Amino acid sequence: MSRDLRKVLDRQARAVEFLDGHLQRDLPPLRWEIQSDGDLYGWIEGCANGRQLRAFLKPWAEHLGVPLDMERDLSEVVAEIRPGGHGPLVLCKGWVSWRWPGFGRPRWRDAPPKPGLEAAQMRGEQRRAATALRELLQEDLPALEWEISNMLDEGPEYLRGRVPAFAIKAAAGDERAAAVIRDTMETWGRFLGSDLVEEPTAVRVRAEWKQVPVVVELVGSWSFWKAEPPATGGGLWKVVEEE
Repeated sequence: MSRDLRKVLDRQARAVEFLDGHLQRDLPPLRWEIQSDGDLYGWIEGCANGRQLRAFLKPWAEHLGVPLDMERDLSEVVAEIRPGGHGPLVLCKGWVSWRWPGFGRPRWRDAPPKPGLEAAQMRGEQRRAATALRELLQEDLPALEWEISNMLDEGPEYLRGRVPAFAIKAAAGDERAAAVIRDTMETWGRFLGSDLVEEPTAVRVRAEWKQVPVVVELVGSWSFWKAEPPATGGGLWKVVEEE
């Protein structure tokens, strides 16, 4: 394992450990992203209005000891929490559309529950995902950007890793990037012991790690990234046609 890769994985591991401590608190469940630089992004989608958005993020602002900033424009209300200090950068954010005709984005999902048993169960699943991710980050594997979901309607796959394809392309150049992207997906497929499946919008590997469902994905097709798919016949490749 290279020194640069170990630094990335160590930063992510510290961020996951930091997050796990907060998941033990009775706070509204957010969707968490762990970036390659170790920054933490907490998101809330599906709020019906600014009041509900504030209700979700205010407990986090109070817990982190920082103000909750809310801004409005013609189309939406945006709320942010940006605590400083030591540890990873943490940004908690959400938005809702104004109820004006012709403005804003539609609600595409309902917000998760704030209090109660269902929210506690969701945080419990997030902690299981965080524990599995900490162990994965100890392995000699290509670095991914990770997401810990907060949505029951997405099924049991709370832990999702995405190939940072644009970052790879920026660092390696077009020709080299295609090979790196392909190698990243093949390496994860072999490690998880599961087939790579090319779907209409992404290439994915689905498996379980320590009894936690995991998805590793490349958003976009092989052709979009100018990468040749792995050779068939090795039991590692499937294509799902769009219905």
